[in-house]
Amino acid sequence: MNIKVLLVEDDKMARKRLKRVIEKEGYEIIAAQDGLEGLELFKSERPDVVITDVKMPKIDGIEVMHRIKEMSKTTEVILITGHGDIDMAIVALRDGALDYIKKPIDIDQLIVSLGRAKEKIQDRKKITIRNSILILEDDEKTREKLGKIYIKEGYKVFTAPDGERGLKIFSENKIDILLTDLRMPIMNGLQFISEVKKISSDCEFIVLSGFGDEADAVEAMRNGAINFISKPIDLEQLLLSTQKAIDKLELQRSYYYKTRELELTKQIMKRISSERGYDIEFSENSEQDQSGLVLNLIDIMNISYVLFDEKLDVGFANQYFQKQNDFLPEKIDKEFFEKLGIREIDMERFREDIDFMFKNKRSKMIKLDSEDSTKIIIIKIVLIVEGEREERGLVFIGGRN
Repeated sequence: MNIKVLLVEDDKMARKRLKRVIEKEGYEIIAAQDGLEGLELFKSERPDVVITDVKMPKIDGIEVMHRIKEMSKTTEVILITGHGDIDMAIVALRDGALDYIKKPIDIDQLIVSLGRAKEKIQDRKKITIRNSILILEDDEKTREKLGKIYIKEGYKVFTAPDGERGLKIFSENKIDILLTDLRMPIMNGLQFISEVKKISSDCEFIVLSGFGDEADAVEAMRNGAINFISKPIDLEQLLLSTQKAIDKLELQRSYYYKTRELELTKQIMKRISSERGYDIEFSENSEQDQSGLVLNLIDIMNISYVLFDEKLDVGFANQYFQKQNDFLPEKIDKEFFEKLGIREIDMERFREDIDFMFKNKRSKMIKLDSEDSTKIIIIKIVLIVEGEREERGLVFIGGRN
């Protein structure tokens, strides 16, 4: 199943360029030249993702987003903004946009934003998208045999007899795994790897080496290949290496997505807190490293948060919390957690964790899951109020399905 993307962009050249990039990434793409046309296409085509410029004639991108969200709350919306529209984009994130991309557009950032959207759509619709592999092998029989094996394994397969034609295929299609022989005419495997890396790093390499190619195989590993397979090919070893490459690639992508999600979460929080007259600074000495925090802040963009002090007294609950819940907490206690769907919690152990948080320089991250899959994460932050630093506990509530 392909994921359908609607691009709404009034600049003809930008629209053409972005359409080409999105199509290369493997998405089905439709395009509109203004907001009115975009809304009509949305009604007839029902795309999974909408990418829209903010500043357009007739209807601007923010209004397009609001109307689309009225028709379909699950459609992911990505905004394209100018420098002066960043504050507006952050407000739009609070209203349901998935992400925003600043002009001039960073293609890598666009790919990450689309990847985040694809990940959420796959999780929600329970769909599987085939990984793709490009096989570079000058021996026709070997190339065809490998192609049939990978098709049987569920891959989308591309093949080429040399690096030059392989490079053309790579530049026009989304390729996850590159399986390349080291010895090929026109452009050898090492040269091919070097040229591909100039185009994109969002792929993994496996090299095939014959007798006497050991030095080149080691060089390929130094240049980023995940493994080399000696000829004659051990198919079981090759398929295991390919799965290892896919696992690594998906982990890298997931890390990029969660890093971006954390970055956006911080921007939203800073915006909200500044409206309340204080600044938020995240503790740098987390018990886990940045990637650990990122991986635990999964699906928390529709974000509620509550601030509390060492005595567990609540000092502030943001508007989104009040919108999502029918109570305004005064204290972080058993009743608070029960109202959020957590029936069984060891309050004595929780109190110990909070004491650790406030008494030590290293933060204690506490992660809880409620009955309806709501994710609750508690960490320590530092507030800066009129130049004074004050430690507070911060409860994130997000990720309701």
